Amino acid sequence: MDVGAYWQENRRFVVTVGAGALAFLIGFAIETSLYQGKINAAQRAIQLNKNQLKELKFSSEDQKEAEGEN
Repeated sequence: MDVGAYWQENRRFVVTVGAGALAFLIGFAIETSLYQGKINAAQRAIQLNKNQLKELKFSSEDQKEAEGEN
């Protein structure tokens, strides 16, 4: 199909989709610039919590005692 013919038949659709994509990209850029610091801080907090969870906080004796209680 010829691009010129497609443009003539679907001009309104193509312009609407292009405007929507442009609005999405502008909104995404604005959101990223406003909230990037908070996003980074939240990601650091999540990673810190993950690292703390990986550390063994209880000994094997504590585990045996808990299993005995249950």
